[in-house]
Amino acid sequence: RVGPDRLCGASGAMAHGYREAVIVDAGTAVTVDVLAGGAFQGGAIFPGLDILIRSLHENTAVLPELFRSGTAPDPPGRNTEEAILAGTFWGMVGAVNELVERSRSSLTGDAAVLVTGGNGRMLSNHLHCETSLLPDLVFKGLYHLYMLNNPAS
Repeated sequence: RVGPDRLCGASGAMAHGYREAVIVDAGTAVTVDVLAGGAFQGGAIFPGLDILIRSLHENTAVLPELFRSGTAPDPPGRNTEEAILAGTFWGMVGAVNELVERSRSSLTGDAAVLVTGGNGRMLSNHLHCETSLLPDLVFKGLYHLYMLNNPAS
């Protein structure tokens, strides 16, 4: 099984004219998916930024509950709050960079990297490759699938 959001992201990439792409959706979860030859190939999923932050509070004895505000501080954090925000944000950036690099290496040429999701804008500025920020990619893909299945509409 594959989540419909991931398939809609791939459909959105195709609606934008891409047949090969790495699709990064940075929301509640972060997904890094591969579109090759116009077909969804699969990808990777890991917890999004808010889940990472909340998990530290819920699964440790003394780490505080935090809420993000804008951008994360650069490491080293000067206190526990800054350390959590820096660690979770830059950890997410590092994970996405690694997954994008590995995903692109399985494709021919330099596949486009498309970024979407609630944390997409913040994330896209820190990736090691050129990206296209497409905030409505999943919704565009849903509409694209609808039109393919209802051509008279």
